[in-house]
Amino acid sequence: MPQEALKEDEDLRYSDGNIMIIANNCAFRLYKGILASESLVFENMFSVPQPEDAEYIDGCPVVSLADRASDLRVFFMWLFKSHLPRFHHVWSGSSYEVASLLRIGHKYEALSAIEPAVFRLKSRLRSPFWDWDYQEDAWTGLEWDLDCDSVILHLDHIFDIVNLMRLVNEFATSPNAPRFSRSEAAVALFYSCVVVDASPSLLWDGQARSDGTVDHLSSRARECCMRALEFIHDETHRSVAEAFSNFESRFTNRPDRNLKVQKCLHELDPDEPCLSKIRERAVKDRLNIDGKPKVQEAWVRMDKWTVPPSAYVECLGNLCSRCMEELLSCHYGALESAWHRIESFLLDASGWVPNDP
Repeated sequence: MPQEALKEDEDLRYSDGNIMIIANNCAFRLYKGILASESLVFENMFSVPQPEDAEYIDGCPVVSLADRASDLRVFFMWLFKSHLPRFHHVWSGSSYEVASLLRIGHKYEALSAIEPAVFRLKSRLRSPFWDWDYQEDAWTGLEWDLDCDSVILHLDHIFDIVNLMRLVNEFATSPNAPRFSRSEAAVALFYSCVVVDASPSLLWDGQARSDGTVDHLSSRARECCMRALEFIHDETHRSVAEAFSNFESRFTNRPDRNLKVQKCLHELDPDEPCLSKIRERAVKDRLNIDGKPKVQEAWVRMDKWTVPPSAYVECLGNLCSRCMEELLSCHYGALESAWHRIESFLLDASGWVPNDP
């Protein structure tokens, strides 16, 4: 490529750098020593003597790589800038960046990149239901530990994440190697099902990245999604019905029942008790008038701006604050119970490596 066509990355251009890494039309002027000390692949690459006709730019030998420049940039920024305080102002903490760091770190055998990438993804791949009372404290503590914003999980590349997780575990041969647990794998597979549930064609067409690269699930993971969706639908439907039933039971079995508690007069409509609205929504759900709810209508996402599940939005608008909290408590309890069954099903269907922790 003609030198004039190259675009140097100003954030990763060291005037005294001694190696020029080129990917696509982007150039990074870096230090051999740092790259070799962090990556076994780069160490081996630089140990080979340069041929007589080697290309040089500004006195630096050139190494051309087939990787995406955006992936390499994330990797190089982590290696060369992560020790600087300002780094955390440019690190978005998105799962796109974490996936790039993991992909390049794995390819070039850079443990210092793999470990934080795995840790950050693990922090998000927890059971996909939200604890109303615990969430805020949990995320505040997590962000403090990470010394940066938590990973924002973007589901539009969840297939890429699932594939990277399996790749990392397949090569994690030593006991202390970073790896993903079975429960974390189940969460990622569940979110793949959420995506497929919303857009079934993705199961065969794959998810496209910004550069046009398309990520497909493995044949085993694809089969898992197809088998799991019906099971997840049934469990979702069951959890919604269970939540309404448990709420009604709690409401009518209070030991301190009196006229106010029993009727629970609504702030905006004192003639309409909350319980009648609950029964109305419960009947709609049990009769399945609107069809089975989409998975994402009854489950919640793992980001910290979570809103109540959309299956309840209609109902919540007609509830007093006390009943709303009571119903959501019933909902999350039902989801937690359902999740254990879904987790087991996903792991069995996917064939996730059984000796993973």
